[in-house]
Amino acid sequence: MSVPIWSKTLCFAVKMFGYAARVVYDKFVPYPLDVAIPVDSRIRKLFLISYGALSDKEIIAKTYELSKISGISSLHLDSLFWIKR
Repeated sequence: MSVPIWSKTLCFAVKMFGYAARVVYDKFVPYPLDVAIPVDSRIRKLFLISYGALSDKEIIAKTYELSKISGISSLHLDSLFWIKR
């Protein structure tokens, strides 16, 4: 499949598979660490506030860095980024 690893469609498909796997297998199945979150206006604003102006590639690199430090995949971190203040 020649889709960018940060494609919204790919990310959404992986998330939906994860939700379905929880139901089917009745256990938590962590998302893969190598799928990046799609960079949209919400993510850009969050990273602008946190790190200053960054390119999309730099934002993706930061999410991988956060994933590595925390041991939490970017897709799980993306779920946290949706929480409102």
